[in-house]
Amino acid sequence: MIEARGLGLLAAESLDGAEVALVVDLGEAETERLPPRREVTYLGRTVALVRGGAGPHFPAALLHYVRAGRRE
Repeated sequence: MIEARGLGLLAAESLDGAEVALVVDLGEAETERLPPRREVTYLGRTVALVRGGAGPHFPAALLHYVRAGRRE
């Protein structure tokens, strides 16, 4: 089950485990148009870090990032 703000509780299949591929810091707004690559380490694992976006495009851009990756 997923709690989606503005939509309610959504049905979702559970998994035994999942890989953390990206961390999104919603407490820090991104100020750069083309931000540098950032990383964060949790429990000995380093993953990509992006700062939260305020624009309406951010959720779609984030989904594209997760699916296709990032280019320089």
